[in-house]
Amino acid sequence: MFRQDSVLVVAATKPSFFEAMLPHVLQFFETRVSPIPEAEMLEIVAFIEAVNESMAKRGIICPCAKCLP
Repeated sequence: MFRQDSVLVVAATKPSFFEAMLPHVLQFFETRVSPIPEAEMLEIVAFIEAVNESMAKRGIICPCAKCLP
């Protein structure tokens, strides 16, 4: 993406992350069924929680296991 003579030029060779994700989001809102398995979602949330805890402790590594139910 760049500007050329005050015109925004976008070279789209493949869909952006959001363009690829949008059909799944719409399907979720229509069906109320997540495209991501619950176990995988819990792992992602545990990882994010461990990252947040590590950031709060100035970079100390925090295990994900204690974030899992």
